[in-house]
Order: sequence, then C-alpha cells, then structure tokens
Amino acid sequence: MQVRNYFLIVLMLSMISTLGYAQNKKKLQFNNNGKFKIAQFTDIHYKPGNPESDPSVELIRKIINTEKPDLI
Repeated sequence: MQVRNYFLIVLMLSMISTLGYAQNKKKLQFNNNGKFKIAQFTDIHYKPGNPESDPSVELIRKIINTEKPDLI
C-alpha cells in the first residue's frame, strides 16, 4: 500500500508541475491561415544512450524541422 501512495504522490506532483509550466508558455493559437499543426511521435522504442535509437531520433528531428509543428 505504501508503494501505491508514493506513486500517487509523485504522479500528482508531476501533474501540478506540468500545469504550472504550461501556464507560463505562449498561448497556442491558429496561424494566419487558420491552421494548427500537431506532430505526435509514439512507440518509438527510444533508449537513452543506445546507438540503435539514433535513426529514430534523426527522423524525429527531420520531421520537426520540415513540418514545423505548433505542438509536439
């Protein structure tokens, strides 16, 4: 039961800090063309420090630089 309580506390603190961080950023809005571009990267199997992750990271960078999304 203690592990579960610890996990919930950490989760709540993470959510609070994320909300505070988001409130300090520029408000998201549509551009002059009335568009809002979102890029989502899921299930990339990234492993920090592992060279096998390099192709995924490079592709993500390329997509971000090409598409210039408003939100990632």
